[in-house]
This record gives sequence, structure tokens and C-alpha cells, in this order.
Amino acid sequence: MKEKNTITKKTFLTEAAILMAAILAFFMTKDFISNLVTDKNQYEVRYEVEETLSDTSDDDSNRDTGETQKLYRLYKNGEYIKDIDINKYSYVDDNGNTDYKYCALIEDAHALISTLLLAAMIVLGVLIVRESSDKTPFTKSNVNRIKAISILQLLYAVLPGMVSCVMTFFKFSYYNGGFDIRWFYMLIISFVTALIANVFQYGVRLQEDSDSIA
Repeated sequence: MKEKNTITKKTFLTEAAILMAAILAFFMTKDFISNLVTDKNQYEVRYEVEETLSDTSDDDSNRDTGETQKLYRLYKNGEYIKDIDINKYSYVDDNGNTDYKYCALIEDAHALISTLLLAAMIVLGVLIVRESSDKTPFTKSNVNRIKAISILQLLYAVLPGMVSCVMTFFKFSYYNGGFDIRWFYMLIISFVTALIANVFQYGVRLQEDSDSIA
């Protein structure tokens, strides 16, 4: 009975993790499509000054010191969406016009692709854990899943940025590419995951040899 309850719990956690990944991907896709069909004239960027209060204390008195923070904010149909980097919303086309909607879609596409890739990696990772808990982790299906995660990780490192660059160049004839330390770390993770897949593949061969002897 205890073993059955353990299996049921593992199955529930697996299905819950997969469901959460699917829901996250669904809502990101839904928001992207909603923004895609929105009239570009509904987008605007506002320059706002926000005042913040910070407490300064000493032995003699307590006082509030006001500080101002200058922000650029994106609005859609008069509704606040998010704070933005104005440099990413200052691109102009050949006619000298900018397009705030398109700039927002560039960021949305980057976020959507990243989310879909992460969701796929989560699902594969959960399936690996589930199968490993039921029997030996050294199975061909797990090897294929780890290889797939390695490829997805590589895509996660390069694909979102590549799509953003292509979209920017297509609309504004402008290209701004660069590689930071985060991109380098993601490539390393992809390489390490590929090595883990090779280790698992070797484990599968050893498992098959052991089963044939038995």
C-alpha cells in the first residue's frame, strides 16, 4: 500500500509539473497573439518621474529624504504594461518613424521563445526523473531526452536573440548583436548536458551487458 501511494504521489507531481509548464507556455502564447493583433496606435511610451522615500536616521533626528527616479514606461490602450529600456524603443525605420508595438513584439517574441524552450526542458526533465524513480535511469529513452535537453539548451542560448536581431533588422534595418557572460554560461551548460547524455549512453550499454549475462 505504501509503495502504491508513493507511485501515485510521483505520478501526481509529474503531471502537475508538466501541466504548469503547459499553462505557462499557453498564457505566453496567448499574450503574444493578443499583442500581435492590437492596433499599433494603442501603444505609447511615457517618460515619468517617480518619487521614492528613504528613511535616514541619526542620533538626533529621524527624517525622510525624497529621491526621484526617471522611468520610461510602456502603455497599451492607456494601461500600464511595463518599464522599458528606451534604447530598445528608439529604433526608427527608413522614414524616420518608430513603432512601439513592433518594439514590444520583439521583446515578446524573445520571451515567448525562451518560455517555450524552458517549458520543453522542464517536461523532459520531469520525465527523466519519473522514469529514473521507477527503474534504472540508464535507458535509451532517457539518453534521448538528455540529448534533446542539450539541443534545447543550445537553442535557448542562441535562438531568442537571433529572432530579436532578425526582427529588428527586418523592420528598422538595424542590427545590434553581442554576447555576454550569460550566453557563454548557457553554452557551457549545453555542452555539459551533452556529456551527461554520453555518460548515460555508456551506462545503457553496461546495463544491457549486465542483463544479457543475467
